Amino acid sequence: MKSLAVLATLSLVTFALLMQGPPIGVFGRKFYGGPAAKAGTAALEKQTTIIAEPVTVPATELNGLTPAGAWVLTADNKWFGGLSGLLIEGDRMIAASDRAHLLRADLSVEQGQLETSDATLWHLRDAADRLLDGKEGDAESLARSDGHLLISFERDHRIERLDASGLLQPWMRPPGFADLSNNGGIEALASLRDGRVLAIAEDPVDDLTLWWLLDQDNVIDQGTLALAPPHRVTGSTIDPEGRLYLVLRDFSVARGVSIRIQRLTLEQGRPSVSTLETLAAFENLSGIDNMEGIAISDGFLWIIADNNFNPGQRTLLLRFKLD
Repeated sequence: MKSLAVLATLSLVTFALLMQGPPIGVFGRKFYGGPAAKAGTAALEKQTTIIAEPVTVPATELNGLTPAGAWVLTADNKWFGGLSGLLIEGDRMIAASDRAHLLRADLSVEQGQLETSDATLWHLRDAADRLLDGKEGDAESLARSDGHLLISFERDHRIERLDASGLLQPWMRPPGFADLSNNGGIEALASLRDGRVLAIAEDPVDDLTLWWLLDQDNVIDQGTLALAPPHRVTGSTIDPEGRLYLVLRDFSVARGVSIRIQRLTLEQGRPSVSTLETLAAFENLSGIDNMEGIAISDGFLWIIADNNFNPGQRTLLLRFKLD
């Protein structure tokens, strides 16, 4: 009888996760996608109030980074969450969610308190003004190139450009993208100062992490990085000196989540693993979460967590001063 009760409880929990309102869960897919003109309020830009609660997330290792704030973000909008890609541009944050939304918000940090204002959520649309659906809308990373915002997507592996009208236009879909695993695509984009873009896949092949060096017309080069398993790349950014920063994640049911922040140099835009150094390490007991987005602005490094629209996870935002 006890085993039946346990089975019933697990079944209810599973059903509850699947039935989370849009945009979570397999049943949530019917709530988005299709022509914007027929989508009603789902297609409108949604004003959002974000609350930032200070928390402590101790690192097990820090090298060249000084903690400068940690907050759990919550909002009054059901579309808030799943934030995988991150840009910080002065006092402006842009983040992409894996449920086809773009978040914009102004940030202000004073004496450890994070205040947000002018926050909006925008449902991403394709060139035909159609709201992206579940498979097409799994946005994972952001970058700037020639003034345009680039967004990488997995499942339907590609990189698209957001034009001035707010519609996505095709930008790059190299043949090698098609060979990436369904949920292990381009998790990291980083803009070089000359306009080229470095794209990095999450899932390794033969324990090697795949990367592509791209411009607006073609694939300039591609290669692999021998990064230490089991951590996998979930985000990247480049500092003003042209160095590449990576956020990496490992997760298992037994160990929980483990996060690394690493840095390496680029040689003509190509990552050099021989220069790899670990700047930060976080283990499960610290309270760290599923960190996926990373950005650098004005001498600070930021990382943000994708909560997977799971009530057991948090949208965690961390800030560090670059020493």
